[in-house]
Amino acid sequence: MKSKRRRHDSEFKARVSFEALKGTKTVQELAREYDLHSVQISDWKKVFAERMPHLFEKEAARGGPMGPSVSAAKNRSTGLSICSDTRLRLCGHTTRATTA
Repeated sequence: MKSKRRRHDSEFKARVSFEALKGTKTVQELAREYDLHSVQISDWKKVFAERMPHLFEKEAARGGPMGPSVSAAKNRSTGLSICSDTRLRLCGHTTRATTA
């Protein structure tokens, strides 16, 4: 019988990708630990590395401290927030709606 396809949330992908980028464990070790295929981890690692430079863009170019997106899903325990424009941001402050 075919097993149901697993879906991983953005936080999990970011955590695994970050561990792969740190290099304390090999991709193979991470694959065994998280029960994933090594190619999947390598793909996530590549995407994460490509998007990392966007974390440090100037605030004005992004539309303020949190960028143009006001709807960010934030994980309070890690400080990692993934915004609707799919850029990963490490931040310590909350998203506030601006009033005109």
